[in-house]
Amino acid sequence: MRVMEFSDRASVRSHLLKIEDKKKRNEEEATMLLEVLNSPGPNGSPPIGLQGGLVDEQGFPRGDVDVYKIRTQRNRLACLRTDRKELEKEITELLHVLHGMKDDTPPQGGGEVNGFKEESVQSNVVETAVDMGTQSLVYDLVPLALVNQVFDSSPAQEAGLMENDRILQFGSVKYSAGSTLERPKLADFAAETSAHFGQPIQVVVLRGTNRISLSLTPKQWQGTGALGCHLMPL
Repeated sequence: MRVMEFSDRASVRSHLLKIEDKKKRNEEEATMLLEVLNSPGPNGSPPIGLQGGLVDEQGFPRGDVDVYKIRTQRNRLACLRTDRKELEKEITELLHVLHGMKDDTPPQGGGEVNGFKEESVQSNVVETAVDMGTQSLVYDLVPLALVNQVFDSSPAQEAGLMENDRILQFGSVKYSAGSTLERPKLADFAAETSAHFGQPIQVVVLRGTNRISLSLTPKQWQGTGALGCHLMPL
């Protein structure tokens, strides 16, 4: 892929924000498709996921699922993954272009560039560079638990955990879409908490359509438990 030529850093930053917006919309659609594919089927049957079979033991299309719809969703998800990789590659190349250019002199009166505050633009660029290394790792993770209560002054609140967050990863506890392994239970969260008492645990949550990485340290506090939050299995 060839990155277009730019005359100044402002134009590079503006284009970066456009590409980042495309990537965000790509991930929102992919998240929606993953949630559909990983939702229980009719009558509470197991989710079809990304790898669930679409034919019965005799080799005929299954009658309990919409085979055409599932294939369409899986194909669309595959296309989104390919597009996302291209967008991430373009972002990386644009960052190299940006860092290789001399800094612009900010316009007077607030340091705004193309309608964006300089600080905000730089923040987005830095977050893009950092997040790209981790987003692909959590891209296919399935929400395992819902945070339905966070207590004041608790370790969970200090870490930034919020009600209605959906937990994708809790330390080593995670589950990829289409995995043939047993889905983790809340008991696995408790075991991870006990094993890392007083030590930070990486927690990745889905807040709306945004993936957010937090550091939660289980510890003794004025309330009960080591986390100070209530989780509900999904």
